[in-house]
Amino acid sequence: MNELNRLDVIQRSLRGDLTVSTASRLIALTERQIYRLRTKVRTYGPPGIVHGNRGKPSQRKLHQQVADRIVRLARTEYQGFNDTHYTEKLLEEQHLAVSRETVRKLLRAHGLGPKRKRKSPKHRSRRPRKDCAGDMIQFDGSHHDWLSGRGPKLCLLVGIDDATSYPWARFELAETTDGYFRLTKQIIQGNGLFASVYADKHSIFQIEHGRLPTVEEQLAGQLPQTQFERALQELGITLIAAHSPQAKGRVERIHQVFQDRLIAELDRVQASSIAQATPVLNKILGVYRRKFALTAPSAFRSIPVGLDLDACLCHKETRIVANDNCFSFNNRLFQLPPTSNRSSWTKAKIEVHTLPNGLIRAVYQGQIIKTFKPTEGSKPLAQLRKEQAWFRQANSLVTSGSIPCYPVTTSSP
Repeated sequence: MNELNRLDVIQRSLRGDLTVSTASRLIALTERQIYRLRTKVRTYGPPGIVHGNRGKPSQRKLHQQVADRIVRLARTEYQGFNDTHYTEKLLEEQHLAVSRETVRKLLRAHGLGPKRKRKSPKHRSRRPRKDCAGDMIQFDGSHHDWLSGRGPKLCLLVGIDDATSYPWARFELAETTDGYFRLTKQIIQGNGLFASVYADKHSIFQIEHGRLPTVEEQLAGQLPQTQFERALQELGITLIAAHSPQAKGRVERIHQVFQDRLIAELDRVQASSIAQATPVLNKILGVYRRKFALTAPSAFRSIPVGLDLDACLCHKETRIVANDNCFSFNNRLFQLPPTSNRSSWTKAKIEVHTLPNGLIRAVYQGQIIKTFKPTEGSKPLAQLRKEQAWFRQANSLVTSGSIPCYPVTTSSP
């Protein structure tokens, strides 16, 4: 089309319809070049507008004998060399100054593929939303300086419904299992039981790769599970692992909204703690729900009568009660009292539940024996003896003069 346009302008110039200066402006050429094109078109006709080098081989084209030699060496002496390595060897040993791209094109034209074959990218398609609210909740945590240096660095745990983009969120000191227990309990109490959780491969959700099952798990025929995965299984909720951040894009994108608007609102009120930041968070959640949440049929299930959420959403470990009706947990001994059903718990296999609020429950066959505070138990004898030995050693060092001891002075009342 450019050549046809030039031909039309040159012919109009030859007929006298256009001046040479006007023709040069129309096709962006100098007047000297316009005179040359006028002469060629007047002499050869319309073919004169075509460049004279068209159809001729380039003067820089690689000689056929050199090309045949490069292909022959690649198949024999330098077989298995990659393109860059082979190009360097051609210059060092064969004294052939050829570019890597020329070598690559030449080898590919003769059927010599690359040493390392690259995998073609997989075709990925957008996953459609779930049909009903409660079919899937996406979980993720956002580590950020939410308080802008006015308080501790917090982690915002977020859950968002896949069908409606309805969000839930809460501030925690860190991304922990207990934090997700509290978030899950908050969602269930407000809406009901949901069908599945979509989360990344964090060690909170998925057991670390390579971890072998314990002897008890092998005897029970169970695979290793995290505490959160076990809790979801007890509630009838399926845990689905996302293989990339893009797979759970809804919860990833909402972090951008919170890191923009929520931080601005927190700075406005100068929040410096979780207690001060939570009302601001609830306000932002309400605005987001009104503006962006969609409507869909609800698939949330009602909570069964008698279901104790704390008995599911907690850490569970097994202990064997000693002869003195005590069990050891977290370097402390806890005494079990007699009950109306059982006077002694010796050799009983109990479950120890650690609730998200820190309380410790001793449970036997689904029945709660007693609930303890974390500091309620006494330290084991071995731990006490270790501490006593440490104090005796420290006192001996002080009395021997190895460590100077300075008297403590107190002011008179």
